[in-house]
Amino acid sequence: MKTLVCLSGLLCDERLWKSQQEALQADYQCVFPSISTHQRIQDLASHILETTPEHFCLAGMSAGAVLALEVLRQSEQSVNKRIEKLALIAANPHALTDENKNATLQSIKTIEQIGMEQFVKQDILPAGLSQTHQNNHHLQSLIVEMAESVGLKAYKNQVAMLNTRSGSLELLAKTDVPILAVCGQEDRRCPPAFHETIAQTASRCKLVSLEKTGHYINLESPERLNQALLQFLAD
Repeated sequence: MKTLVCLSGLLCDERLWKSQQEALQADYQCVFPSISTHQRIQDLASHILETTPEHFCLAGMSAGAVLALEVLRQSEQSVNKRIEKLALIAANPHALTDENKNATLQSIKTIEQIGMEQFVKQDILPAGLSQTHQNNHHLQSLIVEMAESVGLKAYKNQVAMLNTRSGSLELLAKTDVPILAVCGQEDRRCPPAFHETIAQTASRCKLVSLEKTGHYINLESPERLNQALLQFLAD
């Protein structure tokens, strides 16, 4: 059985991937490394490579996609390239900006002031979900529960890790690893333009754009994401 390494976004855990795990379980063992264990993205990527099989497929959502690109960067530098296929979901291939860094640092202060639940409801959900899912209370409750489970201490590590990233456009231009880029058409955090750039830059990239979907693609459009992943991994 092949391995699919699944890297979650900020304040998410493996529940993010529940539908994908079920859809792929006949052919893939999904594993879910924590993205909270290191404060430098380079160290975390190295740790993932040290603790995964020699060859594997890789999928990352949001911050997990940024991390996945660093894993790809380090894999490309080795003699034996280890990543067979890469799925980038709600991804940002660009370099860190001061605005990005300041926003994540401010989010820590906000959580300390108003608590995790209120922060997610006030800052994450309105911008993170499509209009279709703004009143999806089950989905919103799950996102809050994941964030509370991750907790502030781990989130601080995630923010520190993410704030050590570099841009990946040069990497994408050089790699020959097959890539699937999946975007939500209503994603305001990692908009479709980011994924169009990925598809235009990487030589072997398929772009999938999902209607009525925001940032939380795994949860908002699980069946359509599953279909895209199944086809991509089978090709």
